[in-house]
Amino acid sequence: MIAAACELLQVSETRAAAAVDVLVDAGLLEAEEGAVAPYADRRQTWEAHGWTAAHDYHLATWDYPFVDYDVDGWTRDRTLMATYDDVEADVSVWVHDRCSHLAGDFSLPPADEALETLTAPVGHLAAGSTLSAEKLTILLASTFGRLPPRGGAKKPRRSSPSGGAQHPVEGYIVNLSVPGIDRGVWHIRGRDNDLVRIASLPGDEWLTKNLSGLFRAAWTPEAVVVFTAVFARNMYRYREPRTLRTIFLDTGHLIATLETAAAAQGIASFAHHGMDDPAVEQLLGLTGLREGAMAGVGLAGGVT
Repeated sequence: MIAAACELLQVSETRAAAAVDVLVDAGLLEAEEGAVAPYADRRQTWEAHGWTAAHDYHLATWDYPFVDYDVDGWTRDRTLMATYDDVEADVSVWVHDRCSHLAGDFSLPPADEALETLTAPVGHLAAGSTLSAEKLTILLASTFGRLPPRGGAKKPRRSSPSGGAQHPVEGYIVNLSVPGIDRGVWHIRGRDNDLVRIASLPGDEWLTKNLSGLFRAAWTPEAVVVFTAVFARNMYRYREPRTLRTIFLDTGHLIATLETAAAAQGIASFAHHGMDDPAVEQLLGLTGLREGAMAGVGLAGGVT
């Protein structure tokens, strides 16, 4: 346990041991030999498939005592949120440390206008359409763009739902060959409806190695959208050990939205989670424990 804490926290063994002691005293950790829970004896089965970390995570969260919304859950929920806000205001989902201070390099259409484009007659958007800069920006705005508030609500909106309207998922576009937009790596800023160029395009060897899953399609992608998650956004609202699960739901919603928007424009899409997460996060200038790579979608035109 101490060795694992050292690796995770990147601190000395003495400091890691002290941190572990604090967590044990608080009841947040329990010595492995003393832990008792269902399926604890099945760890070897999980290990055989390389799922050791998944086993430990599920074991640690299986019996979390959630509030009962049929009894007093809503009252307790509102009280908790007021308590959180008294201590520290919720971080805006549209503020992003990596790119908030940068000027936009390429404008996207407003999200509502992009969505209107997708609902127009699509007879001319048969499969095999060319992936142009215009179509790509419509896809990105439809997926990641900010929609106008509704009914006086203060929470931000996207075209996809998000638990607690926290919207933890960010998007990056790796433009390989779409004309009209410089080749390179871009951050998709929903707040400002624009793209910010953050890195040069890696070489072909790096791409096929570290985005290997995205190259398993029957066609070569012209662009790859990388989905990441800013964990603190959901952790503000959902302060329980199963918070990580909700982030996968948000990611799935956005991927499905992007695939649907692509199909409406005759663009092929291919979703896959086969990425070298640390390598991708380094390319994007991220720290994995703050914002981590989740999955990707390859895009290409001219595919029938």
